[in-house]
Amino acid sequence: MLTMAEAGVVSRSRVLICDRDRKWSHEIRRRLLDAVVRVVLIPERAPNANAYAERFVRSIKEECLDRIIPIGERRFRHVIAEFVVHYHLERNQQGLDNVRT
Repeated sequence: MLTMAEAGVVSRSRVLICDRDRKWSHEIRRRLLDAVVRVVLIPERAPNANAYAERFVRSIKEECLDRIIPIGERRFRHVIAEFVVHYHLERNQQGLDNVRT
């Protein structure tokens, strides 16, 4: 069941990309549909389809969330927003010979 915090995040979202795991039950999908969130499933039998998201999750956990103790949701959201900017604009990219994009 979606919690109130999750419901707040969902109400501001338009699309949710998710895998085909059983955790995405019919009840959760119904709630997302009620919140006017379009659910896009990754392709079947495509193990690398979720690789970019998994890499981002690993990076944000190791480089950001493991190093801070956010005091409150507002501070947490601020830190996440700053990391996303850093990840996409400032961070050296391995695929580009460690050159910033």
